[in-house]
Amino acid sequence: MFVTPAFAQAAAPGAGDIFSGLLPILLIIPIFYFLIIRPQQKRTKAHQRMLGSVARGDTIVTSGGLIGKVIRVRDDNELEVELAENVKVRVLRTMLSDVRSKPNPANQNDPGPAKPATRRSSAKKSGTTKSSGARSSGARSSGAKSSSAKPASSRPGSTRPPRSSSARSRPSKPKPDKSD
Repeated sequence: MFVTPAFAQAAAPGAGDIFSGLLPILLIIPIFYFLIIRPQQKRTKAHQRMLGSVARGDTIVTSGGLIGKVIRVRDDNELEVELAENVKVRVLRTMLSDVRSKPNPANQNDPGPAKPATRRSSAKKSGTTKSSGARSSGARSSGAKSSSAKPASSRPGSTRPPRSSSARSRPSKPKPDKSD
């Protein structure tokens, strides 16, 4: 009786507001499943397979960061690991973070990967020697300064004045006044 017809008509479609409020929540559930829950389950299964495949001779990394070689599998939960020569520890299987496979035996005929040439070896081959104080511009790293670098004022775009040799030395102590 006191309600105007405009308010009465607006109250009827209230059921659509509930569905539109639940729609974002219903869309978030599959997103969480595919982006968070499912990848974590895959990682857990892969870790369990890795722990089950630990065998004698494997190199392992513990969750504490120790790297060692499995010398004995005691039971389903425990391994005996050699960290260094005559240093043996017992490790729980669940505390392993990585299992590295057994190293392959080296082939006598395989020369192995080629090593990149270093600066010293390339200098010896070419017959040139470099003095220890000066570096060539190609061998200088981006953060290192060499003694042959140009002063700051002679660099293009530099606004800083060159440093004098007195600025590099320690300042001298002020002399006391003898006006007493």
